[in-house]
Amino acid sequence: MVAAPPGAAVAPSGRTSAFASCTLALAKAIIGAGMVAIPRAYLTLGAALGTAMLALVALLVLHSKALLVDGARRYRGATTYRRLVQSAVGPRTGLLAQVSVILFCFGFVVVNLVVLTDVVRGNPPAACNGLVCLLTGAVNGPLESRSLVLLAVAGGAAAPLLLLRSIQRLTWLNYAGIASSFSLAALAAALGASALARGTAQPLPWMPPHLAPDGPTDGGGDNRTPWPSSGGGIGSRGVRGGDAAARHPLVSLVVDAVGVLAVVLTSFVAHQAVHPAMPLLGASYTPARMRRVCAAALAIALAVYLCFAVGACLAFGPHLHANALSSFSVAAMAPLLGGEGAARGVAVALLGGYFVTVLSSLVLFVHPLRTSLAELVWDNSGAEGSGLGAGRGTSREARCHSDGGGGGNSSDSESDNSSEDGSGVRDVAAERESRHYLALTYGILVCATAAAIAIPGVHLGRGTLAGLQCICRA
Repeated sequence: MVAAPPGAAVAPSGRTSAFASCTLALAKAIIGAGMVAIPRAYLTLGAALGTAMLALVALLVLHSKALLVDGARRYRGATTYRRLVQSAVGPRTGLLAQVSVILFCFGFVVVNLVVLTDVVRGNPPAACNGLVCLLTGAVNGPLESRSLVLLAVAGGAAAPLLLLRSIQRLTWLNYAGIASSFSLAALAAALGASALARGTAQPLPWMPPHLAPDGPTDGGGDNRTPWPSSGGGIGSRGVRGGDAAARHPLVSLVVDAVGVLAVVLTSFVAHQAVHPAMPLLGASYTPARMRRVCAAALAIALAVYLCFAVGACLAFGPHLHANALSSFSVAAMAPLLGGEGAARGVAVALLGGYFVTVLSSLVLFVHPLRTSLAELVWDNSGAEGSGLGAGRGTSREARCHSDGGGGGNSSDSESDNSSEDGSGVRDVAAERESRHYLALTYGILVCATAAAIAIPGVHLGRGTLAGLQCICRA
């Protein structure tokens, strides 16, 4: 017998489909809005160090997620961050961990709403670079009101998807999100290949340009432009011209590496999704199998990031913006694709794919956030929610047979008492989460929307990702 995560009875049929569903759910939780900051970060360190940092961070995250899986096995019932930390360290630290998860998830819900708004809206009327403008040509009217577009995105796109009460029901959205991420990486790679074929590919340095024999350049062979260029360079903190050049190359490398590390860590971390993803394995769940899921999900994310980064670097080189999507403009892509019409089509595909990617990430952040809030408010008896979305929880003794015969008992059991054989029960927090699902879910969405509208300066137009990187480094 092996310890089973909560809700283990609910899973796709078959071990292979369960593994794929769980892997894609976790991969989608990893790949989100932060992927657009990867190309510039990659270019800042060069191909060798950039690839090494991506791989090392992926291994570090894999190890930390494996610790979560092992903790759930060692401490039966430790199926949320709070329960795991509380069991291993103590109740006060567990509460601190839970508050951290709540703040982390809520912050990313707000950021994802802002990103979705900017993808739809662009920067009207100054530029026609939003999804609506590229499709319709409209730069005036409702698009000029950022608040109105944000409300439309929250109410028209996010709200309907949040009616799906469990991560299992979001499998199709995870598939769509991963497919969109693959399409972004493939389009970037195609642009890089086109640049190579046309002889216009930008040089991709193997080492940080600061360590190059002739110093940092703009890719044209002279020393006209400091690297990274001002106004969006990672690690530069606004250092310009001679000040940047006056720094020792190793100092510049360390500063850049710290900035890049913040970006890469943010792009790989999705620990809040590990516990909610466990039930997708169903009766085939074992700690070893879940660790393989984590490894496969991180491998998918690493492949997407590398493909996207290398393609963007070859196409645009040192002219890459901190937000890589800003570089994929119609004007910039037209020479690589043979005309403005093709460039406009690719721009629409890029923005559309990114919209689906970020939207699916937003929904995946809401589920553990709601369960953590319910656990914080109502869990006074040592019970835990599952993070599955429908208020499904289990007792500490819940388990299933490794041969599938036990099947894992659902938390929808009629019983209110835990039994020796591991029958699932509904704890107080999970029952309240289920009962107040709509109020909790849409309360979160309303608060996140209000925060995105009210907080000045939260805008992902020009240079905001660079600002977020500076905050991470601070």
